[in-house]
Amino acid sequence: MVRKILFVLLLLTIKFTINAQHHFSLKADGGIDKIGRSDFYYPIAAYKKSYFCPSWRFGVSYSYKFNNYFSLGADVLYLSIKGKQVAQNNSSVGQVFTHTFTEELSYISIPFYVTLHKKKFSISLGGTFIKLLKQKVNAKYEDFANNGFITTYSSWSKLIFPNDVGLMAGLNYRIHNHISISVSGYYGLTNILRNETTFYGWDWRIIQLTGGINYYFYISGSKSPGYSSARDMD
Repeated sequence: MVRKILFVLLLLTIKFTINAQHHFSLKADGGIDKIGRSDFYYPIAAYKKSYFCPSWRFGVSYSYKFNNYFSLGADVLYLSIKGKQVAQNNSSVGQVFTHTFTEELSYISIPFYVTLHKKKFSISLGGTFIKLLKQKVNAKYEDFANNGFITTYSSWSKLIFPNDVGLMAGLNYRIHNHISISVSGYYGLTNILRNETTFYGWDWRIIQLTGGINYYFYISGSKSPGYSSARDMD
């Protein structure tokens, strides 16, 4: 009985392998991201806000398409994100100030995902690991003193943890055998901020939404860049 089951599994594996396709593509997209929440810990501030900022990424993508409905994929992407938080207190009671924090972060992003296909549409769900390449965190302090504002600056180069993991989801539309457009989202599961005195109690998680284009430069079984088949398009 066990041998029969193993034999059937072997036949199914061979069938999937024969019918499967390898898809390689170049991916480029841009959008917005946000680092942290607007209710971050800053007890002396009457007003606090975390802003959406521009974000972009590019790289290569691979997917193993088992059939018309199911595939597994992974990307290797260069990711650039920015962040901005502002804390203010304009009340006549207490300190009057505007404190602005900005971040510029570069990552290598590696998403892994499962994709379900329906004709020209596909939906992807999975997880993402990102590795920090470069970080720059700045602060601008504008404090009212002696009937005027005094501006000071601070910067940090080792404030962000080197790794992050999160969830991803994407929607893709195939407009041509070798071209598709997509939107995707990422939500970080970890606090990327080290426990530093200035930012004590802050929780910085990356939220990102992007849209872009994919160019499939190689599809196994395709005869030429202009070639298309029902199996490719589904």
